[in-house]
Amino acid sequence: MGLAIAILLTLAMLGSVLWVMPSPREKQLTAMRQKAMSSGMKVRLLNEKMAAKLYPWIDNYRGYVSYELPLPGGSKWQISAPVVIPVDQNALHELDRQGALANRITELGCFEDLPKTAEALVFYSGCVVLLWREDEGLEGVEKVLCTLKKSLELTDREFQS
Repeated sequence: MGLAIAILLTLAMLGSVLWVMPSPREKQLTAMRQKAMSSGMKVRLLNEKMAAKLYPWIDNYRGYVSYELPLPGGSKWQISAPVVIPVDQNALHELDRQGALANRITELGCFEDLPKTAEALVFYSGCVVLLWREDEGLEGVEKVLCTLKKSLELTDREFQS
């Protein structure tokens, strides 16, 4: 009888320890986010308020993460409100497309090597943000960083047109 109780207690303790241990997916996300932060990016989870304000086409905001790269040297763009550029411009109505700015972003090569789950580029006065689902591992983080660095080449004049 004592042996059965000892086995049950051991299994209960082992089960509770395994319950709190991170899964392989959580370990991968942690590694991705640490790599992003060591590259100078900020990582933020998308909340309901931000999703409704900037990304009305997204039905389920859970699972989306924004990787933010600040402008170098504390410089700022002269932007009064966030500029949201959906990655898939072909899915938009022709009146919703960001003509000249989206074309310039395409010229810079920002859309060439994006992760498959990328949703939008967002430009604030002091940073550029890419919204995506974090499905491509560490290679996806490299693609995000490359895209954000290319988009830093935009000038104030290009946002005004």
